[in-house]
Amino acid sequence: MTLPDPGQLSTQIERLRLGDEAAFDALFRGWYAPLVQFAERMLRDREGAEEVVQDVMFELWKRRETLVIQGSPQAYLFQSTRNRALNRLRHLKVENRE
Repeated sequence: MTLPDPGQLSTQIERLRLGDEAAFDALFRGWYAPLVQFAERMLRDREGAEEVVQDVMFELWKRRETLVIQGSPQAYLFQSTRNRALNRLRHLKVENRE
């Protein structure tokens, strides 16, 4: 898996904060596949992984003006994806009990 340039990600995040739709589009296109692949390894479900990443990206857009990322933006994306995937696994576990 080849990751996009992390330096470019920092620039895209800064532009995203200003509401730049082109920056969001570039971020989405560049990071969608690697994040889906990461989530799919956790979930073992391609469709669920795609949903998780779409949720992460939607949340980025929704919170763009107040977004504070301490540390690496790349780590932020992967951690956000990991957290959403874990939430999905917990939800599925509860559903299966019922």
